[in-house]
Amino acid sequence: METVENELTNYSSTVVDVRDAYRYNEESEPIDLVAGHIPGAINIPFSENLDENGNFLKPEILKEKYSKLLADKPQNLIVHCGSGVTACHTILALHYAGFDIPNLYIGSWSEWSRREGKEIAKEV
Repeated sequence: METVENELTNYSSTVVDVRDAYRYNEESEPIDLVAGHIPGAINIPFSENLDENGNFLKPEILKEKYSKLLADKPQNLIVHCGSGVTACHTILALHYAGFDIPNLYIGSWSEWSRREGKEIAKEV
């Protein structure tokens, strides 16, 4: 958690939250105690890596998508979700698209949202 916080403070990493937008935007939180997101994290839901049949998009489509979304951001990526599981889906999608394998914030939102004194962003 401290590494994620330091990376964001120093603008040396891009933190990608792959949860559904309604969780990130504090509209609803079906699993954890509080909705919101890590301050400075961007939201790219993992479900957007899939086509209408539930298969990964083609690597070139994923490459173009992530290249646009991550342009002008620190290239060191830290990916998280609610508990660290679905973030692995995006890590695999990024690798499939030809990116370096990013870091996983294992504690993810479940850890961040439960620690006293950690800021929780609630604005979009």
